[in-house]
Amino acid sequence: MYKIIGVDYTCNVLDAACGSGTFLTKAMSKMIKEKEINKKKIMEEQIFGIEWAKELYVLACVNMLIHKDGKSNIIQADSTKEETGEWIKEQKINKVLMNPPFEGQDGVKIVKNVLENVEENSLCAFILPDRTFYVKSKKIIKGILSQHTLEKIIKMPKD
Repeated sequence: MYKIIGVDYTCNVLDAACGSGTFLTKAMSKMIKEKEINKKKIMEEQIFGIEWAKELYVLACVNMLIHKDGKSNIIQADSTKEETGEWIKEQKINKVLMNPPFEGQDGVKIVKNVLENVEENSLCAFILPDRTFYVKSKKIIKGILSQHTLEKIIKMPKD
């Protein structure tokens, strides 16, 4: 996903459903490999995460500390909420790597809130099951697609 949307050491990267923080630690490591001289800036100012579940939030923070991130920019918040969207906007995010929860409408609501608050012309990569587009949240999906461009769908084999 990092390569597909062209993440590099200049980007501000967000995972708004970061779980244990794997996308963030991988992105941070790749960014630092590209430009070691910017290591401190990358760690402190360019990697952002949001996690709602307290246990996963703590795990993400620990994971970032293990990877010597310097200063975690991970918050515990609900990524469907307007105030969280405001926080996203303040970070000037231009790349999103995300695997939102699939249950209920929350995943689609998180995607919508993220898209509404990242920088204009940002590229975002979301892992979503097919049923998200065909069964769940059709009205929300139509609203998202009326304001944002879907460039690629990469289908994985069922097995």
